[in-house]
Amino acid sequence: MNKNMNDYQKKAYFLSFSRRNLEEKRIILKNLALNRPIKEIAEIFKIKEIDKTAEKIRAWEKDNINTITFDSNLYPQEFKLIADPPLVIFTKGDINYLLSKTKVSVVGSRKTCAQYREIAESFSKELAASGVHIVSGLAIGIDSCAHMGALSSNLISPTTAILAHGLDTVYPRTNRNLAKQILDSNGLLISQFEPGTKPLPYNFLNRNRLIAALGIGTIVIQAGLKSGALNTARHALEYGKEIIALPGNALSPLYAGTNQLIKEGAYSVTNLNEILNILNLEKVKKTKQKNTFKKLGDIEINILDKLKSGEELHMLELFNSKLSHGRMHEIIFNITLSKLIQKTSSNKYIITKKGFEQLNYT
Repeated sequence: MNKNMNDYQKKAYFLSFSRRNLEEKRIILKNLALNRPIKEIAEIFKIKEIDKTAEKIRAWEKDNINTITFDSNLYPQEFKLIADPPLVIFTKGDINYLLSKTKVSVVGSRKTCAQYREIAESFSKELAASGVHIVSGLAIGIDSCAHMGALSSNLISPTTAILAHGLDTVYPRTNRNLAKQILDSNGLLISQFEPGTKPLPYNFLNRNRLIAALGIGTIVIQAGLKSGALNTARHALEYGKEIIALPGNALSPLYAGTNQLIKEGAYSVTNLNEILNILNLEKVKKTKQKNTFKKLGDIEINILDKLKSGEELHMLELFNSKLSHGRMHEIIFNITLSKLIQKTSSNKYIITKKGFEQLNYT
């Protein structure tokens, strides 16, 4: 750390640096590479008042939002290798797991079909079970399935979500529970945008380069020609990463993007072993699994007990108390994510094999 400067002051200077334009950021990076003192770099751009910024950073940390600067040991090396690395990143969760793991990016469209959502979840689960950390963007569609698949591996810190807005909120709102599940598993949320930043369209394209940078390769499950997943793939190609895509119906626009990537030279795969071979992950050792059985509350146990006969029941039939619909959906989401129950084609729920095992464990 620079002499006579505390940690919050240093972070405040870096946050001020991050607000400069691209050309100025390049000048800052050159000066940092020359080990020039931070205060001297700040003087170049007449940055003096940092106390208010330091106080903001203190307040964010009270909300469990950490500020990590470019020169920190906790800053991912993968970001330093790209042409325009963020000078500051914000995180929620424990970043140490991310730094120590092999990472693969899994992305795709928001508009997807059930079959490809299932594939995204299955591939991500198996990759996570092989010790791979899954990186995606927490969007609805393929991103959500990638995170959910990784979480279903029941491993410690299986996934990271890189967001296109400040970490004081979650977008889309429907994925707030999924974000909580990621943090509860010792996973991580990352953003280059300071708290209070809205999820503007440009931010998503800007964010995609970080998703591409973290993984040793990018897997595009399903994407149309206008999907942001193609933007992520272009960044991955620029960074020299492997691009992997699943082929789809040549007559459907839902697969036009992934089919185009394959035409341009991306690896075409149809199973997990092909992915492992392409990324040289055959010999990755499986991480020791946590106990797959979790202690459930009375409400969750009562739901499993009602379903143990094998009968399909509607959500409202699973609750005795007068809970709000929002709370009901939250409980159902969590135990579905844990693979204890599953939704049927008739919009009802049945218990799974794991659900029976959980009841016996309980």
